[in-house]
Amino acid sequence: MSQNNFTILIVDNYHDDTTMLNDVLSNDYNLVHADNDKSAMDTALRCTPSLILVNFQSSDIKKSLGICNKLKNCSLTQGIPVISMVPSSNTLNDKENLELGVVDCIVKPFNATELYSQIKINLLLRTPFNHFR
Repeated sequence: MSQNNFTILIVDNYHDDTTMLNDVLSNDYNLVHADNDKSAMDTALRCTPSLILVNFQSSDIKKSLGICNKLKNCSLTQGIPVISMVPSSNTLNDKENLELGVVDCIVKPFNATELYSQIKINLLLRTPFNHFR
């Protein structure tokens, strides 16, 4: 299975991060974007992404938590892995992230190679082995 068959929903309202994420990921993945809770949920339901990347802003962490809760509690989206991008000042611990359905955390500022690798690994872990034959 080619990486281009994977769709990643990026939930982010911070233009600089979105631009950097596009630069790192757009050659190998189909990207869709949402900039708030409502459009994130609508987009997730419409395109059923392979993975959701939520950019947690330290000033807006409650909104980011809200979208994770909505995704986890919806039967149509609860199986989609969520990776959070968190500021280095993040106060959530691993248990809280897991309870929100977050499968991995990327600390900002992020290294592009590490970000790409973490996304690739999380997608591959959720892909049946027979897709790679």
